[in-house]
Amino acid sequence: MQCPGCGHANDDNARTCIACGMSFQPDAPTAAATKAAGLPMPDIAQPGERLHVANHMLWAILATVLVCLPAGIVAIVHAAQVKAKVAAGDFAGARVSAHKAAVWCWVSLAISTTLAIVFTLVIVMSLTSYT
Repeated sequence: MQCPGCGHANDDNARTCIACGMSFQPDAPTAAATKAAGLPMPDIAQPGERLHVANHMLWAILATVLVCLPAGIVAIVHAAQVKAKVAAGDFAGARVSAHKAAVWCWVSLAISTTLAIVFTLVIVMSLTSYT
């Protein structure tokens, strides 16, 4: 089956184009209508549209540089996977990677906050023990 959007040759049983993500199901509701109804977004793009998945790359970079290097690197790895998965038409996998990137950003923040509290307590306790 040839994609009407980009002309890429796909498998005859394909539901979406592997090159552009265009759906081959004409009777499926649009993503905008699904979102307006408060329903979860489908894992395939509708005809003529591309789904957007936030990759959290900015937060991952900030978490790495400013907060906690090891957890931030894991967040960057997962954030980098999002774009490739969207390009391959794997929207469910892209959402999973985006979620993992966000989780690792929060883990980075939690680790740094915990360490800051522990260091503050150690300093306060050491200052009060000398008086």
